[in-house]
Amino acid sequence: MKAKPPKKNKYLDCVYLTEVEYQKLIVLYGQKAVTRLIKDLDYGIDCKNYKYKNHYKVLLIWAGRDNIPIIKKPAKPKPPEEPVKLATEEEIAALKRKAGGIFKKVPFNPNRGRPFQDKKQAAINKLLKGE
Repeated sequence: MKAKPPKKNKYLDCVYLTEVEYQKLIVLYGQKAVTRLIKDLDYGIDCKNYKYKNHYKVLLIWAGRDNIPIIKKPAKPKPPEEPVKLATEEEIAALKRKAGGIFKKVPFNPNRGRPFQDKKQAAINKLLKGE
């Protein structure tokens, strides 16, 4: 046995929406924008003989097409956050041993990573000396 579809209310002359669909539209786009969309749909159905099976989905598509901003996005349940576990000193030491020499201290070299500037400066020095 099929479940009966929810009762649809008539808005203006030709637009039919359930109360839940209408309230969702109001929450998403606001009263003013929904009223304008319903007027546009009613005009299209009445004067231009548009035929749609689901007026709610048409209004959602038209709102996206017209770039009507969403006022309030539907809330999605957030998964519970796990507490951040900080590594202990023993775990850090074990990771350093396992990584080998990656964490060894290296003396600071101000020219490291700038080979182009070193070559450029060498060329300038060469020109200044007259070589």
